[in-house]
Amino acid sequence: MEKIISLSIPGQVQHPVFYPDVDEKVAIDSLNPNPLNPVFSYEILFYNKRLETSPPWENTSYIKDAEAEWLELRERLNEAYSARFPEKIASLMKKAIAHFVMYLFWTNGMPANPAKWEDDLQNMLIKPVNAEERLNFVLVRPALFHSYKQLDQLFIEQMKQYAKHQAIHKHR
Repeated sequence: MEKIISLSIPGQVQHPVFYPDVDEKVAIDSLNPNPLNPVFSYEILFYNKRLETSPPWENTSYIKDAEAEWLELRERLNEAYSARFPEKIASLMKKAIAHFVMYLFWTNGMPANPAKWEDDLQNMLIKPVNAEERLNFVLVRPALFHSYKQLDQLFIEQMKQYAKHQAIHKHR
Protein backbone atom coordinates (compact mmCIF):
# COMPACT_ATOMS: atom_id res chain seq x y z
CA MET A 1 0.00 0.00 0.00
CA GLU A 2 1.26 3.48 -0.83
CA LYS A 3 0.44 6.90 0.48
CA ILE A 4 2.29 9.42 -1.69
CA ILE A 5 2.38 12.95 -0.31
CA SER A 6 4.07 16.11 -1.56
CA LEU A 7 6.13 17.98 1.02
CA SER A 8 8.37 21.01 1.21
CA ILE A 9 12.00 20.53 2.15
CA PRO A 10 12.30 21.52 5.83
CA GLY A 11 15.10 23.85 6.88
CA GLN A 12 16.96 21.06 8.68
CA VAL A 13 17.37 19.17 5.40
CA GLN A 14 18.18 22.13 3.15
CA HIS A 15 21.78 21.85 2.08
CA PRO A 16 23.12 23.08 -1.27
CA VAL A 17 24.56 19.68 -2.22
CA PHE A 18 21.25 17.90 -1.73
CA TYR A 19 18.51 20.52 -2.13
CA PRO A 20 19.83 23.75 -3.68
CA ASP A 21 16.30 25.06 -4.36
CA VAL A 22 14.76 26.07 -1.02
CA ASP A 23 11.26 26.04 -2.51
CA GLU A 24 11.60 22.49 -3.81
CA LYS A 25 8.88 19.96 -3.05
CA VAL A 26 9.28 16.19 -3.09
CA ALA A 27 6.89 13.27 -3.35
CA ILE A 28 7.32 10.64 -0.64
CA ASP A 29 5.49 7.44 0.23
CA SER A 30 4.75 8.21 3.88
CA LEU A 31 3.94 4.55 4.67
CA ASN A 32 7.08 3.09 3.12
CA PRO A 33 9.74 5.81 2.69
CA ASN A 34 12.94 5.11 0.79
CA PRO A 35 15.75 7.06 2.49
CA LEU A 36 17.53 7.64 -0.84
CA ASN A 37 14.56 8.43 -3.06
CA PRO A 38 14.37 11.29 -2.37
CA VAL A 39 17.37 11.62 -0.08
CA PHE A 40 16.50 12.20 3.58
CA SER A 41 12.91 10.93 3.12
CA TYR A 42 12.53 9.94 6.77
CA GLU A 43 13.83 13.30 7.92
CA ILE A 44 11.60 15.24 5.51
CA LEU A 45 8.61 13.35 6.88
CA PHE A 46 9.81 13.72 10.49
CA TYR A 47 10.51 17.47 10.36
CA ASN A 48 7.16 18.02 8.58
CA LYS A 49 5.48 15.97 11.36
CA ARG A 50 4.22 13.42 8.83
CA LEU A 51 6.32 10.34 9.74
CA GLU A 52 3.95 7.38 10.11
CA THR A 53 6.53 4.62 10.63
CA SER A 54 9.26 3.83 13.13
CA PRO A 55 12.20 6.21 12.56
CA PRO A 56 15.52 4.62 11.53
CA TRP A 57 17.43 6.39 14.28
CA GLU A 58 15.40 4.41 16.84
CA ASN A 59 15.61 1.00 15.16
CA THR A 60 18.84 -0.97 14.70
CA SER A 61 17.42 -3.00 11.80
CA TYR A 62 17.45 0.18 9.70
CA ILE A 63 21.12 0.62 10.55
CA LYS A 64 21.93 -2.85 9.17
CA ASP A 65 19.88 -2.08 6.05
CA ALA A 66 21.82 1.17 5.63
CA GLU A 67 25.11 -0.73 5.80
CA ALA A 68 23.94 -3.18 3.11
CA GLU A 69 22.71 -0.28 0.97
CA TRP A 70 26.15 1.34 1.25
CA LEU A 71 27.79 -1.78 -0.15
CA GLU A 72 25.45 -1.66 -3.16
CA LEU A 73 26.05 2.06 -3.69
CA ARG A 74 29.78 1.48 -3.42
CA GLU A 75 29.67 -1.11 -6.21
CA ARG A 76 27.68 1.22 -8.45
CA LEU A 77 30.16 4.03 -7.75
CA ASN A 78 33.12 1.77 -8.55
CA GLU A 79 31.50 0.93 -11.89
CA ALA A 80 30.67 4.58 -12.66
CA TYR A 81 34.22 5.75 -11.88
CA SER A 82 35.71 2.88 -13.90
CA ALA A 83 33.51 3.74 -16.91
CA ARG A 84 34.09 7.50 -16.41
CA PHE A 85 30.42 8.53 -16.50
CA PRO A 86 30.48 12.02 -14.91
CA GLU A 87 26.70 12.53 -14.88
CA LYS A 88 26.15 9.13 -13.25
CA ILE A 89 28.98 9.80 -10.78
CA ALA A 90 27.46 13.13 -9.69
CA SER A 91 24.04 11.58 -9.09
CA LEU A 92 25.41 8.55 -7.24
CA MET A 93 27.77 10.65 -5.11
CA LYS A 94 24.90 12.90 -4.04
CA LYS A 95 23.05 9.80 -2.84
CA ALA A 96 26.17 8.31 -1.28
CA ILE A 97 27.02 11.47 0.66
CA ALA A 98 23.43 11.80 1.86
CA HIS A 99 23.52 8.14 2.84
CA PHE A 100 26.63 8.67 4.94
CA VAL A 101 25.15 11.76 6.62
CA MET A 102 21.99 9.78 7.46
CA TYR A 103 24.04 6.84 8.73
CA LEU A 104 26.21 9.13 10.86
CA PHE A 105 23.17 10.68 12.52
CA TRP A 106 21.14 7.46 12.78
CA THR A 107 23.99 5.60 14.50
CA ASN A 108 23.97 8.41 17.04
CA GLY A 109 20.22 8.02 17.59
CA MET A 110 19.27 11.27 15.83
CA PRO A 111 17.42 12.30 12.67
CA ALA A 112 19.82 13.68 10.05
CA ASN A 113 20.19 17.45 10.02
CA PRO A 114 22.36 18.23 6.98
CA ALA A 115 21.79 21.98 7.33
CA LYS A 116 23.60 22.02 10.69
CA TRP A 117 25.61 18.81 10.55
CA GLU A 118 28.81 20.49 11.74
CA ASP A 119 27.17 21.76 14.94
CA ASP A 120 25.56 18.39 15.67
CA LEU A 121 28.78 16.50 14.92
CA GLN A 122 30.46 18.18 17.90
CA ASN A 123 28.02 16.41 20.27
CA MET A 124 28.12 12.97 18.64
CA LEU A 125 29.71 10.13 20.55
CA ILE A 126 30.04 7.81 17.56
CA LYS A 127 32.02 9.33 14.69
CA PRO A 128 35.13 8.80 12.57
CA VAL A 129 38.39 10.56 13.36
CA ASN A 130 38.53 14.07 11.83
CA ALA A 131 35.01 13.60 10.49
CA GLU A 132 34.32 17.32 10.10
CA GLU A 133 37.35 18.07 7.92
CA ARG A 134 36.94 14.91 5.87
CA LEU A 135 33.22 15.32 5.25
CA ASN A 136 33.74 18.99 4.36
CA PHE A 137 36.26 17.90 1.71
CA VAL A 138 33.70 15.50 0.24
CA LEU A 139 30.89 18.07 0.28
CA VAL A 140 33.00 20.74 -1.43
CA ARG A 141 34.25 18.38 -4.17
CA PRO A 142 31.59 15.67 -4.42
CA ALA A 143 32.44 14.27 -7.86
CA LEU A 144 36.19 13.76 -7.32
CA PHE A 145 37.47 10.21 -7.09
CA HIS A 146 39.38 11.21 -3.94
CA SER A 147 36.09 12.34 -2.41
CA TYR A 148 34.59 8.94 -3.13
CA LYS A 149 37.56 7.20 -1.51
CA GLN A 150 37.32 9.51 1.50
CA LEU A 151 33.59 8.82 1.78
CA ASP A 152 34.23 5.07 1.58
CA GLN A 153 36.74 5.32 4.43
CA LEU A 154 34.38 7.48 6.49
CA PHE A 155 31.65 4.88 6.07
CA ILE A 156 33.96 1.99 7.01
CA GLU A 157 35.16 3.84 10.11
CA GLN A 158 31.62 4.76 11.16
CA MET A 159 30.48 1.15 10.79
CA LYS A 160 33.39 0.05 13.01
CA GLN A 161 32.72 2.76 15.60
CA TYR A 162 29.03 1.85 15.69
CA ALA A 163 29.78 -1.89 16.05
CA LYS A 164 32.23 -1.11 18.88
CA HIS A 165 29.65 1.10 20.60
CA GLN A 166 26.97 -1.60 20.28
CA ALA A 167 29.31 -4.28 21.65
CA ILE A 168 30.29 -2.16 24.66
CA HIS A 169 26.70 -1.27 25.49
CA LYS A 170 25.49 -4.85 25.04
CA HIS A 171 27.78 -6.01 27.83
CA ARG A 172 26.55 -3.39 30.30
